[in-house]
Amino acid sequence: MLAIGVDPGYGETGMVAVLDGVLVRSTSFALPATMGPTIVRTNALAATVAGICEQWISEFPEEPDVLIALETPIMSRTRNTKIFGVQCGYVAAVANALWEMVQQLQETDLYDGQVVKFVEVGPSKPKKALTGKGSAKKDEMVEEGRKYFPPDADFHNKGDATREALADALGIALAGLLEWSEAFDMSSEVARKPHVRSVWLGR
Repeated sequence: MLAIGVDPGYGETGMVAVLDGVLVRSTSFALPATMGPTIVRTNALAATVAGICEQWISEFPEEPDVLIALETPIMSRTRNTKIFGVQCGYVAAVANALWEMVQQLQETDLYDGQVVKFVEVGPSKPKKALTGKGSAKKDEMVEEGRKYFPPDADFHNKGDATREALADALGIALAGLLEWSEAFDMSSEVARKPHVRSVWLGR
């Protein structure tokens, strides 16, 4: 299964793809501060994420199962309410763009037989999936993430914001895999959660 983890950030957005436990793709980007109002930035971010996901899916046509995982933001006492609101908007816009992307792919014959699965994970699950601790700090996520990224990856060659975004995206991808695997255990509560959805690419 090709698992894509997406961390839509207020500053930096991280994305990774994991295939059979191996990191095969990673990228990060930040939208220009001068791009315009929040709605413009939100739409641009969502379109960029959807475009990258479509490209990665097309690069692994032999892989029948694709999972795209997003983290669900949760408000806490220490979070800035404005940033939290924008973050929620980012995640909603990205989820909608990805859903539309999959619907469009269904109209082509290039992806016949592939299945795209969507999973939302809570904020503690990526931390636990990557480090083993649901309360892991940013530096612990980054340190654990070093083991996955090759020497020439942006993770090693850019700043802290990039490393944190990519480590979070990796944790999201791994957590998504765990969440989806649990969905098929009918004794699990996850099996009854509405956030686990599957879409067939093909007719």
